[in-house]
Amino acid sequence: MKNYRNLRDKLNIELILSKIKNHYNLRNNTELSKFFELSPNTISTWIKRGSVNWELIFAKCDNMDFNYLIKDEEKNYKIPPKNPDNTSTMDPIILSLLKENRQMAEEIGALKEQNRTLKKQIGYSNPSFAAEK
Repeated sequence: MKNYRNLRDKLNIELILSKIKNHYNLRNNTELSKFFELSPNTISTWIKRGSVNWELIFAKCDNMDFNYLIKDEEKNYKIPPKNPDNTSTMDPIILSLLKENRQMAEEIGALKEQNRTLKKQIGYSNPSFAAEK
């Protein structure tokens, strides 16, 4: 991910992970790591670095309100009603992350297609490649 230094400075990763644990009734970081299908060391690294894998969090926590998730003070934030068709209530940071995520997914798709084309051009004949088609 690019340009998230400012985002990392603004977010309290431990609070975010705590909110996820509370939402999914997970008791500790070991249960959280199982929820994300990661090693417990990865969760510790996220906390130490002050950064997380946002794509994984967005994918696994799709029923959470992300505005609530990134706000520092739980008690002062009211969760707005969910309306997936209306992004006007979403925090600008989340909108920025979602936009970048979409752009990255498009780039990955284009790169995969370019890879397939190049393999065909050079006559790449790996059995697992045939399964990709």
